[in-house]
Amino acid sequence: MTQTTTNYKSIQQQLEGLNADEKYMITLLSNTSALLNENLSNINWLGFYLIEDGQLILGPFQGRPACTPIQIGKGVCGTSVEKDITQRVDDVHAFPGHIACDARSHLNCDTHASQWRSYRIIRY
Repeated sequence: MTQTTTNYKSIQQQLEGLNADEKYMITLLSNTSALLNENLSNINWLGFYLIEDGQLILGPFQGRPACTPIQIGKGVCGTSVEKDITQRVDDVHAFPGHIACDARSHLNCDTHASQWRSYRIIRY
């Protein structure tokens, strides 16, 4: 097993233990972003956007200030939500319609239906 695999397995176990009995979404997202930020290197920004009133609003995060709100269909994350797809973007500056929050960013946007109401979560 490689060191990377071991680290991800350990992070997964820590997340499961930390969030096993958590019933409040804001607490779960806050602790998740903090734990991931502490355990992953070379992270510029790590956090969550939530869908509210037909747009993406900023949720718990670690890192530099973030863009908010983001319209669905705009930028990498808004496009990810609109198309209901996961996107890994190595050069966000080459992405059509990129929203420039921080020049140092590289994105990985996943969309997930959550167990809380009708929220969808996007994570970096």
